[in-house]
Amino acid sequence: MSGFDPIRAQTAVKDVNLSLTTLLRRQRRLYLLALVSLSLMVLALFLTVIQQQLVLSFWDLSRSVEQLHIPATVDLTSFQSRELPHYFERFLSWLGWLFVKVIAVLIGGFLLIRLLKHFGYFQRRFKSLVLKFVAWLICCILIWSSLSYIQYRLNATEQQSYYMLLSYDHNIQESVMAQQLAHGRELEAVKAYLLAQTALLHDPVDKAAAQTYMQQLLLSEQSQPYFASYGFKPEQLWAMQQQLYGKSISPTAQQLDIYALKAEKVSIVVKWLLYAFAVVALISAMLSYLFARNIQQRCLRIQQLRT
Repeated sequence: MSGFDPIRAQTAVKDVNLSLTTLLRRQRRLYLLALVSLSLMVLALFLTVIQQQLVLSFWDLSRSVEQLHIPATVDLTSFQSRELPHYFERFLSWLGWLFVKVIAVLIGGFLLIRLLKHFGYFQRRFKSLVLKFVAWLICCILIWSSLSYIQYRLNATEQQSYYMLLSYDHNIQESVMAQQLAHGRELEAVKAYLLAQTALLHDPVDKAAAQTYMQQLLLSEQSQPYFASYGFKPEQLWAMQQQLYGKSISPTAQQLDIYALKAEKVSIVVKWLLYAFAVVALISAMLSYLFARNIQQRCLRIQQLRT
């Protein structure tokens, strides 16, 4: 008759503890995978909203004027300013900041929680899963807000000179842009090009003034043979006419319609790919969560057997 073997029992307990530790580690990884998948799903759905404008930016196109373009024929020193990045460069910068924010939130939130666990007060509070999640959410909001503030300050510093050029209260002739042009030697077509942009970039949009100067531009393109040498950006003319009339009017802008049509086709494909990615991410999040819950129940049963 064999008696109780303490060595075998101790080995069995160690095996159970090791299995429990492995299961808990796997559970945490599955919960993390579910959270990352859910975040990617939200990001994909968000990108479906802006993807059309993003695809247009590949061809440096936009359906509204978003930045000031100063022709090369204009002396920039008189405006004390410099060119802003193109549409696509701005979108890349925006996407870069978005990527940094998402990564910082996902990683920084967990790192802050782990750091706070070293303090006895938080260690006691974090025993509750709800309080731990609330603390993680607060950390994520703080990280996101801090990075958003840094991004805003950098953009505000870069565009401050442009706001000074374009701002006015009631009449566009009150703007610094109009006053600078009034004392300059630029051609009337160049003045109309800059003032039309000023009106479209004004908040709110000064549509009446923009249409007046756009009509001058259209007449100049028809009547002046050297119109193409003035340094006007065709993509900017296309954006101005899209914003004002919803279509291309001048021959220079109409030449870009073929690229806008290509962008529309690419946009449809990108949209469906993003929807498919969102569905895959949702399925991954649901499966990861269900597997994690299953492992959690197994861990609870093992702990009950130990006691």
